[in-house]
Amino acid sequence: MQGYFGGEVFMSQVRLVATVLFFGSFLCCNGSSSAMNFEAHVVPAGVAIKATGAITSGDAEKLQALIPAATVDEKGFRRINLESPGGEVAEALRVAEVIRNNNFMTVVTGECASACAMVLYPAGQYAMLLEGGRLGFHSCYDARTSIAHPECTELIAKFAASNGFPYGSIKVFAGLSGPADMYWVSNVLAYCYGMEHFIGDPAPTTVSTLCPTVARVLLDAKFREPDRPLGPSFDCKKANSPPERLLCRDEELMHLDALMGQLYRMMRKREGSGSSPLLSTQRAWIVERDRKCDVSEDAVSSYKKSRQAAQCFSEMTMARMDELLRANGTPRLNLSPLIDMMKKEDFLR
Repeated sequence: MQGYFGGEVFMSQVRLVATVLFFGSFLCCNGSSSAMNFEAHVVPAGVAIKATGAITSGDAEKLQALIPAATVDEKGFRRINLESPGGEVAEALRVAEVIRNNNFMTVVTGECASACAMVLYPAGQYAMLLEGGRLGFHSCYDARTSIAHPECTELIAKFAASNGFPYGSIKVFAGLSGPADMYWVSNVLAYCYGMEHFIGDPAPTTVSTLCPTVARVLLDAKFREPDRPLGPSFDCKKANSPPERLLCRDEELMHLDALMGQLYRMMRKREGSGSSPLLSTQRAWIVERDRKCDVSEDAVSSYKKSRQAAQCFSEMTMARMDELLRANGTPRLNLSPLIDMMKKEDFLR
């Protein structure tokens, strides 16, 4: 069965611009997939709904019928576990509306790709990637011609923003792979781009996301390193220690480390020659990171075994980014004006 990642009529219930768009038939995944199945699933906190398979017509009604089986916690939230290659985006929008209107938290422990990642997952009141969870992104494209349709991707990003998700981050990751490919993001990288929203986090997540703030600071400073390849400050061919090998083998960690490294080098360049407090604090941070995360030889022997260490590295790197931003006098961006503008255009509820 072939799903499609494109649009017909975007629903008035989600208050998107009342425009009829037709993009044809858009691929959401490679190969065939079974239709989406919803079932009650026992978890430590009660009963959650587990959604697996491709998104097809009628899924919103199936989910609506199963809602009474889901436990409502003390704060009024239900939980839905998502594992899907994507599917029909018009139906995904209907499913997302059910998710949003019934106070679901969206949780991913497997692979949630395309319309699942860009429509269903952002619809949760809170959205989390647990161990083993990955979001897959790609741009919309016509299955008949394999031609990408940026207009479709744009509307999907705006829909995600209507639920408080980072519009820019969705656009960035959707554009990092070819139409028939997939760019995967786990909890190593997702939080830095506002793609996880935990209970207690400020809403919407579009405000003050960390990685876009760093990118904006580098852009404003016109800091460029055109001759420097993306990666750690050391040569990966000479990586000897487990922490070095972890950084070189994990693309998401490499992404984070490279972004943090650019910010650090920009600040060091401005600092000039002579004694460098910044250099001292950076060296101390590396020592503390390696001590706290304690990466063993066994931890870097496989992707699965490295997840705990990778998560620790991610948290330490994001904390260092925050420190550097404060030292630079450019704390995280407040994107509230963008939120207000989008509200006026009726993209946000």
